This record gives sequence, structure tokens and C-alpha cells, in this order.
Amino acid sequence: MKCFDIYSIIFNITNDKTDNESWTRVPKFRGRNEVSCKKLIERDRAEITLAYTHMYKYIYHISPDNYFTYLATNCSVLNDFMFNYKFPITEEELKFPIAFIVLMYKDVEQVVRLLRAIYRPQNYYCIHVDLSAPKETHLAIDSIARCYGNIFVVSKKVDIIYGHISRLNAEINCMSDFAKRSTSWKYVLNIPSQQYPLKTNAEIVKMLTKLNGSNIVEGILNQSRTIKDRYQHRFFAFRNDLHRFGKKTPFHNKNIAIVKGLAIGAFSYNFVRFVLENKVARELLIWMKDIYSPDEYYWATLNYNAAIPAPGRYIGDPNDLSFLVVYISWGSGAHTNSNRCHGKIVRNICIFGIEDLPTLVGLPHMFANKFYLDFQPLTLDCLEEWYFSKAINRKNK
Repeated sequence: MKCFDIYSIIFNITNDKTDNESWTRVPKFRGRNEVSCKKLIERDRAEITLAYTHMYKYIYHISPDNYFTYLATNCSVLNDFMFNYKFPITEEELKFPIAFIVLMYKDVEQVVRLLRAIYRPQNYYCIHVDLSAPKETHLAIDSIARCYGNIFVVSKKVDIIYGHISRLNAEINCMSDFAKRSTSWKYVLNIPSQQYPLKTNAEIVKMLTKLNGSNIVEGILNQSRTIKDRYQHRFFAFRNDLHRFGKKTPFHNKNIAIVKGLAIGAFSYNFVRFVLENKVARELLIWMKDIYSPDEYYWATLNYNAAIPAPGRYIGDPNDLSFLVVYISWGSGAHTNSNRCHGKIVRNICIFGIEDLPTLVGLPHMFANKFYLDFQPLTLDCLEEWYFSKAINRKNK
């Protein structure tokens, strides 16, 4: 089967009704039509067995990046290919644009599938491709971005190293580009390309509107849980890895406590401007340049210190918050009943499998992290089908 034929199947959308409920079918995986996503989500054991059989029988081949470069030679063809459906958009959504940072280093197909779900014409999308990614990846993303006024490639790329400040720099570069392009967006969400939404844009807007300008940033104030070794020592990058060397001088402002959180959050417009323009925010960023995983400390430290007048910061106990931006099943707890991983663990994070679907569709979070295209591919296929069914049929809570 030629690549184009494969994708005419992958992105074809038809409406089907199952058990008297509207269910939008989004067939993507070759041989997938014989598997019912609805039954997988309902934990039907026979269907789960059938799904495993199909995934063993039909090997998933990720589309080459240059295929998307070819599609983007004609923007009309690309648009019909990517968005051959219509999501209903509410007045509330139109008045509440969101700016998305998408970090990626491989597999343009996965970025395309993410964009198909989160793209709305009133939003903004900054895509950061690792500087060291193959030239075919850069060319494909550049070609896609040229077809849309609200999708763009970050103006300054960096080579992201795991645990290094490079990720933080990449995101702040996107924030800077957002600030230069528009003042209409309300929040920035930073999402790696291997995440997928659990909430529609309309649902995310409702969640963010209720914040009234506050940020959603995870914070751990208990100093015994902040992994002090990461910021009390200095680290340098060598051959795509970090190495510890010597003690680090504490931050000069003793009133500012280092707070640990997640690298992912929801940041208000005013908070982003503060990050870009405030002297203390810039000094803290410079100080964190040689700690381990500064992206897990920077946002949380800004958001939870009374000595830092960051807009939208949380003044209560972060343990009272439900951190709703992203759901992650951590390896350390992935075998408990409440946080079980049915896929596989990579770098202490669950890569979701088909038996995680019933949990995922019932979560209150905006996104789930993470998915591999070539690992139990029916997982992402069926989550897409469920998401599109909800978004197109406007079953938004």
C-alpha cells in the first residue's frame, strides 16, 4: 500500500452509531476496523484479546517525515488532509485564545496527530524542533507551519538535553515569540509532542476561565521532597548527558525557597510577561542554568514564593490543588491499583497501552503523557476516536 493510500485510511472520518449513542469513528490503524474502540474502553475482554492479536499481526510503520513535506507543497491538500472535519467552536472559545508550545524531536506524524486534536483557528502554536533533529524533520515542520498563520516554528532553536536547562530555554523562546506576535492569548500550555488531550478545547477553556488569571503549576513545598542534590550541586552537559561537578552557591535572595514541581503547566499571559521582563525571574533563570532539571524547579519557584511578585501565583498550600494539566503514571507507583500502568515503563514514566484506555477517558486532566506511535498503536488510535467523538458531537461537560 502506498503512503498516500495509508493516510487516506488513517485520516478518514465517518460517523457511526453504536448502542444508540453517537460515536465518531476515526479509523487509523491498518486492520483496525475489526476492533471496536468503544468495547476496549468498556473493558471487553474478548475485544482486548482481538486488539492484541491485530497489533501483533499488523506492524505499525510510522510515516516518514518527508511525506508531510510533500503534502505541504499544496496547502489546500495539506489542510484537507489534516482537518477533514469540523469541530464546533463556542463563542467562549473564540474570546479565549490559548497559546500552545509543542516540543518535538522526531516523528512528525505524532505532531500532526496532536495538532489535529488541539488546533483551533483562534489559538497559537509554537513548535520547537530540536536543533539536532534530522533535516527532514525540520523541513517537514517548516513546510506545515508555512500553511497556517497561527502555527509557527520557534525563532531560536536549541538542542534539548534531558535534565538540562535547554528545555526551559526552548519554552521561554516560544513564550517570547508569542508575546511578539499577539497580546490576545490568555494562557500558555507547554506540551511535549508525545502527549495527547483528554479534554476538548472548549473544556480546557472552561477550566482555564475558572482560574481567573491564576496559574496551574505543581509545587512541593516540603523541603525533604525537593531532591536538594539537584540544585545544591552544579551539572554540566557532555555527550547528551549531565555530569555533577562540585557544590553550587545558593541563590542570592535568601527569602526565596527553591520549590520542586513539574515541567508542564498552564501559565497566564501576565505570568509569561513577568517571566520575560522581570529582573528576579531573569536572575533565577541564570542561577538555574547548571542545576539538574531546572524546568521542574523554575516555574514552581516563581509560582510559590511570596518574595517573588509573580502574577497569578498560588498563595495557599499546593497540596490543596488538583494538578489538572497533565496525567502521568510514574514508574514508582505504576503498579498500584490507582495508578497502574498497563503499557511499559520508560525513564520511570508509563507509556500507555490499550488497557489504560478506561482509566484515561475518565480522568479530569487536560492531557495524558505519554504515547509511542509504535507501541500498542491502538491506544492512541482509540483515544483519538474517543476524543473526536466527544469534540465533534460536543459532549463537553
